[in-house]
Amino acid sequence: MIVVEVVYAEPARQRTGEVQVMPGATIADVLSAAQQLPVFADLALQEHVVGVYGQVVDDVLEVRHGDRVEIYRPLQVDAKTARRLRAAKQVGGHS
Repeated sequence: MIVVEVVYAEPARQRTGEVQVMPGATIADVLSAAQQLPVFADLALQEHVVGVYGQVVDDVLEVRHGDRVEIYRPLQVDAKTARRLRAAKQVGGHS
């Protein structure tokens, strides 16, 4: 068995857990195992974008012992819109 860390960051806290999977297991296998942990039971993990050490990956990627599988929350505002809102606020604040 190999051990993989699973993390999900929320604005106020970070949820973490470890799962044991067979060698050759994929991200999808890790998500299925993590879904059984109480800390992740209320999340639909398969519906999120997932990464390993900050790199977005497909659910068919084979995991390795010690990997950190990160479950990403959906963006509330895309980056382009966020920049536009910040710029508008700065322009409006300087008048």
